[in-house]
Amino acid sequence: PAPVYARQLAEHATTHGIPLELKPGGEVRLHPELPEALSLTGVPTYANAGKYVLADLWAPDWPAWANRAVEWLQSRGLIVILAHPERMACLLNDPSAIDELTRRFDVAIEEVSVTVETTHFKLPRALTA
Repeated sequence: PAPVYARQLAEHATTHGIPLELKPGGEVRLHPELPEALSLTGVPTYANAGKYVLADLWAPDWPAWANRAVEWLQSRGLIVILAHPERMACLLNDPSAIDELTRRFDVAIEEVSVTVETTHFKLPRALTA
């Protein structure tokens, strides 16, 4: 459905003279059943080009099943990019894991620069319901 929605939005933008180029895709949460789940739905890749996959891990450490999930993605010819490393507990708890992961799996780590600020804002009513 995501490519359909992206195509519809792009058509709407073109119709209204809005210069917009959409690159649909998604992010994959690494989990133990990832191969089975994505075998059914397909792997969302950057721009649906079938080359890069953004992956995130919510576990507090790097479990063995995460190795299998990354290997499964790579066995399909995908380049795995660990998205949001600044919020991955396993990397925050052990920054040396970044070197281990990039060496062992040849994964890319999304480069981030984090500035922490306290910002208060009100969400529109529709988003808080």
